[in-house]
Amino acid sequence: MPGGNPSTAAIPSASSSGAAGSEPLVAIEFIGVSFGGAAMPRDDFSVGVLRDLRIRVWWNVPGPGHVQKMELIAPDGSTYQQFAAVIEDSSRGRSSRRGGALVETVLPVAGTWITEHTLLGTWGVNVYLDNAPTPATTAPFLINR
Repeated sequence: MPGGNPSTAAIPSASSSGAAGSEPLVAIEFIGVSFGGAAMPRDDFSVGVLRDLRIRVWWNVPGPGHVQKMELIAPDGSTYQQFAAVIEDSSRGRSSRRGGALVETVLPVAGTWITEHTLLGTWGVNVYLDNAPTPATTAPFLINR
């Protein structure tokens, strides 16, 4: 995901149409927030500059009532944190320029376990739809010196 391009993946459709081009999509984008408040849309960050990390996930899923589950995987492969959020109906509510529902999770970095224990390296995000046993998409990001 060099250059900050969102990671996009097709996920199994909840509808039975199965027509080409109708499969729901999910996309992940990382935006670092510096101590000065500047937005840094990319996937590699310096721990000395990064205050928070916004993890944005866009969903194009039919109907309301879906839940996003997210796992944040530390560089050593362990689960650092888990999040759950309701996905608003893509046809209404908070939507993005991508035409889907946006779920944004803010991960504090400065002054947390990440900086206190120098958890540097490649991190991972696994994003699940509802109770699916496998991720709808995954994406890496880097926190380094």
